[in-house]
Order: sequence, then C-alpha cells, then structure tokens
Amino acid sequence: MVDSYSNFLILYHLSSYSIPKLQEALINIFALYGTPSIIVFDNFPSFVSPLFKQFLIEHNVVPMYCIKYDHRSNGHIETLNSFVRNSISKFMAEKESFSNAVSRTLLKNHTSVYRDNLTSQQIFFNDPDFHAEAVIRYTPQLHIIDKPVLFKMKADQSTWTEGFATYRIGKNTYQVIDKEKSIHIIKDNLINFDIGKDIIKEVVDVISISKPSEYRNVKTSVDSIDSVCTESTPNIIVSNNEEREELTSDMLTKYKAFRHHYSILQYHGSTKGLKDEPSSGIGYFAHIQSEMACGGLHLFNPVSSDLAEVCAFVMALENVKDIESPILFLTDSSYVYKTIANGYINRLTSLDRPHHEMWSRIKLLYRPSYRIIQTASHSRHSPVGNKIADYVARAYSLNFPNQPHFSLNYDLDHKNVFKEIKSKFLTFEMKHNIKIG
Repeated sequence: MVDSYSNFLILYHLSSYSIPKLQEALINIFALYGTPSIIVFDNFPSFVSPLFKQFLIEHNVVPMYCIKYDHRSNGHIETLNSFVRNSISKFMAEKESFSNAVSRTLLKNHTSVYRDNLTSQQIFFNDPDFHAEAVIRYTPQLHIIDKPVLFKMKADQSTWTEGFATYRIGKNTYQVIDKEKSIHIIKDNLINFDIGKDIIKEVVDVISISKPSEYRNVKTSVDSIDSVCTESTPNIIVSNNEEREELTSDMLTKYKAFRHHYSILQYHGSTKGLKDEPSSGIGYFAHIQSEMACGGLHLFNPVSSDLAEVCAFVMALENVKDIESPILFLTDSSYVYKTIANGYINRLTSLDRPHHEMWSRIKLLYRPSYRIIQTASHSRHSPVGNKIADYVARAYSLNFPNQPHFSLNYDLDHKNVFKEIKSKFLTFEMKHNIKIG
C-alpha cells in the first residue's frame, strides 16, 4: 500500500490473498498507521468480494476500484510495486534475508526525499492538511448508474453478457454485477447501454431486485457524506451537491436552463510545445449573452498541466469580472473542478500549498452566482465549446496567435464557430508547417 500524498510505502507479507488474511493485514496496518478515508483497489476477486467490502465499510473506509495495470488509474502503486520488486531482489542478491530486504526497502522509501526537500516519512506524519489535497488529486469520482446493460470481459469476445451497471468510476470505467452476483470492473468500450426493453426487464427482474444489501450499504456510505467530518479524518469535508455530474455534449440540450439563464465559458490549459519542446498556453471560448469570443495567452515559462489549468481559470474569471449575470464554467480539469465543487479552495490558498497565489485570486473572483461543471476530457462526447477551448489553448501553447482575443460570428452554432476559428488559425499553421490538432 502507498499513501497517495506522501509516497509513504507500507508492506505486509501475506501467505495468501484469502479474505481472512487480507482482513488481518489491514487491521494491523490500521492499528500502526491509522485508518485511511479511501482505499483504491484493482479488480482482484478478493478485493471486490461483498464480505471484504463490508469489512471496509465497518471500519469507515470507502472502497474504490480501478482497472489494474493502467497508469491512468493505479499508476502510483504500480510504480511502487516495480520499486519493491527491484529493491528486494537487489538486497537478496547481496545475501540479505528476505525479512531484512523488506525492511531495507521500506527504510529506503521512507527516508528518501519526495518533495519540498522532505522525506516521505516527514510528509506522512507531519502534514495535518494532507487529506483534502489527496482527495482532490487522487480519488476517482463515483457516479451512481443503476442501469441494465450488456457487457463483455474482452474486446474480442463475440457474445455479450447481461448485467447491471451500479457505478461509473471516473470517466470511462464501470462497476457491473452479473446474474451470479459477481462484480466486474469494465471499461466503457466493453459495455452497451443501448439494449431492448425485453432484455431490460429480464436484467432488472433477475439482478436489480435481488441485489444483496451490501451494495446499498456501499452507496449509502458514499452518498450520505453531506459535509461530514469523522473523528478519524477530521480534515476531510466532502460536500454533496448537484454539480458533481459530468457534462457531455448532449447535456446542454438536455438542460436548456444552461442556455437560457447562464452565460457559458469554457477554458483550457495546454503544455504542448513546438516540436515537443516544453511550452505552455491557455485558452478560452465564451458564449456570453449575445456574443461569442475566444482567446488566450502564451505562458513565457513552461508550467505543469495543473498550473496551466489554474492559470486558464484565473484568466477566464478576470475576463468576466465586470459581467453581472450568472456564468456557467465548463472544465475538464479534475483538479480545478474538485477544488471548487467540493469546497477545498480554502486549503489551497494557504502559503504552503502549490499555486496558492493563483487560488487566492480565484477565491476572490469566484462569485456565488457562478457554477462549475466537469466535462468529458478529450472525448467525442465533450461539448463542442470545450473542444474549441482545448484547440485554442494548444494554439497559444505553440505561440501562434499574435492577439489575445478574437470576436466570433454569433449567428453560427458552435460547430460552425469551431470551423471559423480553425480558418482564422490556418495562416499560423501554414506559416509554421504544423497542425494545431
């Protein structure tokens, strides 16, 4: 196990992966290091068993699941797994016993500088505010689905299996229960929601009504956290609000109030440079009342993707600070969205936090009348406005446009506006013999 914030490694030798052995190991770990708020597992059978999940819930631990061997979901622990294997092998090659090799591996991890000139051990034991930032950066979002589906375990399978999707984990992973009540973690390309009414009724009758109570317990344990603090994790506050729903391309049509009552502004940060050289830029697309515009800035020094997104949000807020009407902000940045939607912004304005000056400015400019929603990222399901903001940010990252603002034809829909923007930037592409994207 690894603490996602401090990189503090915990090793426990198991004789098997049986549930009693896993429970014994976790009880010992909880006793030594405290009970974590969330543990992210892959879909190993013991981890997804109802009995093991019930054990975690009884200890006030929220279990979350991800695809194994996927750097986008559990890359942190996979990196540590590689480190542990190589380190133990090295020490045992030097004639150390297995027990000593494990101890020396742990010591190496705990005493190595991780960030801010501090070791993993120093950060793990001496940072009382690490909970909120860890939640912002490392926990996948959990959306209740509860829909009958067809799914398959591998892409090359010719037949589909009937199941019931209970949750969407993050953007492209689903937890599915089959007719035997087994749990599967499935990527979105292996699941089909478009099924006939006869199959829907059959799946619901067999699976939904007879689902064991532990599934309801898991959902209750997550959904009922409405600004809750527990004694074991006093610094975590998760607000339960309606802004958690991810926005896809059809939602602006589905929720017409967004168009009628809000001005819409999408922004993006990019770190794509010319010929793979480090470079950063930020861009926005705004549809505010009866006007549409896009623009951005080239950042003089290359920055991280997180900082690029924060800079883009500051620019967007600065551009609309004189507009009195409510504004809906769309972002594909989980870092920015979770900070605003979950109320963690106060923690990130403290002096020891990354980008605290930017977050202080955001706190000053962000109004109660604003709303922020997370969009699908780099996906065909993304709203067109988000694709425009992404495209414009990449253009400014390449330092193409020579002006910070472009007025657009309001009479066009967003798809045709996108074509208009591409035509404006065509000169830059031809001059540098490169395609923006």
